[in-house]
Amino acid sequence: MKAEGVKVEGSSRHKNQATYVLCVLFWLVTFVVLAILYFALFKPRQPDVKVQAVALSSMQLRGLYSPAHHVDLGGDGSGPAVNLSLGILVLLNNPNRGTFHYSRLSAAYLYHGDSIVGFSPIPEGNVGEQDAVGLAVTLFSQASGLLSGSYITADIAAGSLTVGVCVVISGHVSVLGIFSHHTTSYSNCTVVVSLSRAALQAFSCNNDQ
Repeated sequence: MKAEGVKVEGSSRHKNQATYVLCVLFWLVTFVVLAILYFALFKPRQPDVKVQAVALSSMQLRGLYSPAHHVDLGGDGSGPAVNLSLGILVLLNNPNRGTFHYSRLSAAYLYHGDSIVGFSPIPEGNVGEQDAVGLAVTLFSQASGLLSGSYITADIAAGSLTVGVCVVISGHVSVLGIFSHHTTSYSNCTVVVSLSRAALQAFSCNNDQ
């Protein structure tokens, strides 16, 4: 009877150990599978922001003179200045398996040299799961930020006006209502406008996520 009791007790111990090992393996495999799913499918990613097109909507020049480039628009004695407006088409792509909401902090900025001379807020909105939307933005140079001063001298000499455009998209993405990620994406562009022809000459952009 004692020998049988020992055998039963030993068999029970082995079964408990086997059950423990199986439980550990089950949770280990579950963790690995969930980790793979998270990093492969559900990990929140940065939205892609790309400026696809830039158009010169309007341009007003005052007091510019460059014999080499035939730019002579007279002036009123207050110095050279340029007012312009740019039409920008921005493609916002959401690679996530969840909705991306871009907030009212999103905006486009117009630079001349180191100064911000134009600003346009981008109304908040949503981009669906693995979807993309196009945003039309118009940038005006502000009256208080006329493109004048030390930088305009080099522009006149070159016969072209170089400005910078920065598009900033801020928001957050929520995946499965569990994973949430706040993000800010940028697209920076250099835009060159011919002064003699008052026309867009070139533009180039790069993205910084």
